[in-house]
Amino acid sequence: MLFSFLKNRGTTSIICMFLAFGFAFLGGCTPKNPKTPLQKIEGIAQGSYYQISYYGTNKQNLQSSIDSILQVFDMCASLWQDSSLISKVNRGEKVVLDSMFIDMFNKSCEISELTDGAFDITVGPLVQAYGFSKGNGKGAIFSAAKLDSLLANVGWKKIHIVNQHLIKEVPNMKIDFNAIAQGYCADLIGKYLESRGIDRYLVDIGGEITAKGVKDNGEAWTIGIEKPAPNAGANPAIFTKLHLENLSLVTSGNYRKYFEINGKRYSHTIDPTTGCPIKHGLLSASVICKEAWKADALATAFMVMGVEKTQNFIKLHPEYEVFLIYSNNENSHPQDSNKGFQTWSSKGFKTFTSR
Repeated sequence: MLFSFLKNRGTTSIICMFLAFGFAFLGGCTPKNPKTPLQKIEGIAQGSYYQISYYGTNKQNLQSSIDSILQVFDMCASLWQDSSLISKVNRGEKVVLDSMFIDMFNKSCEISELTDGAFDITVGPLVQAYGFSKGNGKGAIFSAAKLDSLLANVGWKKIHIVNQHLIKEVPNMKIDFNAIAQGYCADLIGKYLESRGIDRYLVDIGGEITAKGVKDNGEAWTIGIEKPAPNAGANPAIFTKLHLENLSLVTSGNYRKYFEINGKRYSHTIDPTTGCPIKHGLLSASVICKEAWKADALATAFMVMGVEKTQNFIKLHPEYEVFLIYSNNENSHPQDSNKGFQTWSSKGFKTFTSR
């Protein structure tokens, strides 16, 4: 069993959890004498970890190739690399965009349109202002006037790509791909493995997971969704297990990344329409669909939308499977939920827990 750890949205700073038991459990789910060896690769990516398991006769020097792919991606989309393409764009430099940047941009706009702006890659100025970006230190709150000035720099319809150049209607706009990047990377690595003839694998990039095929015993890959934790440093625990085959899973949560002022907790999940951290009781949203990038972006959008709006969205889009963990009290923390959490899932979600 591989534990799907929740991603802290808003920056590429992820809770790095290289826990040995994650791979131990995964190995324990395979037969003692598999027909094809189960190979495992792990490393550091985007301020977090990556863990890859696949069936193959040898490692085929995959680790160095995968590290190179992830490094190329960082130089395109990482806000933590000053020389990355996105950092140059955000500084207002005139640069020619590569195909990866353009693809991620177009995919982001697709989800923004689909979710009526709940997902928005132009939240960069807000992320920075609240203290959730590189080098910003502790969080902060500010006046309505300051908020209005920040919101003037936000809005996915205010940016366009023309002839491989990003056009900003407002000069101070900044792009943040963090709510789609790791899912995109998981898909990218999956495609690379398939190009090498590997068609049974589990790719986990900082908690964004894509699974292909089945294990040697014919069973689907087993993954755990984390129970909402009372604070950022709490030990992880499994809330429920899922079984995936030829699908991706991403969980977004708001309980490990936040700041507190006068005893009040402010989530790193920011509503692009209001400019404020979310205030509803949704603690985590897990999304299952074919592509990890889409699950990644939708999980973020659902965290912005909250329980009721997400439920209404799924009624209109039953092609996505969703699992929500929430509290009825928007101001409560997970440790306040002494009677347990409330949950809601789409109709087909239970099929992934009952195999």
